[in-house]
Amino acid sequence: MVVWMIIMMLLMLLVAVLVIFGAVSLVHSVFWRADTNRDHAHDSLRERFARGEIDETEYRERRRVLGSERDQ
Repeated sequence: MVVWMIIMMLLMLLVAVLVIFGAVSLVHSVFWRADTNRDHAHDSLRERFARGEIDETEYRERRRVLGSERDQ
């Protein structure tokens, strides 16, 4: 009888841990997905402009082109 009580308590603990793990994983996946939806082309363009690889005119032109592609 005591053995079954211990087994049931361990099973309840296991279920609680799995529920908490599932909730944490769900929240993490939602925030991770939101972060990966950023526009990497614009990030790369900003970095190239910051490093001086492209001038302001080229930066603005490429940003305009990327912006129009985003709308399509």
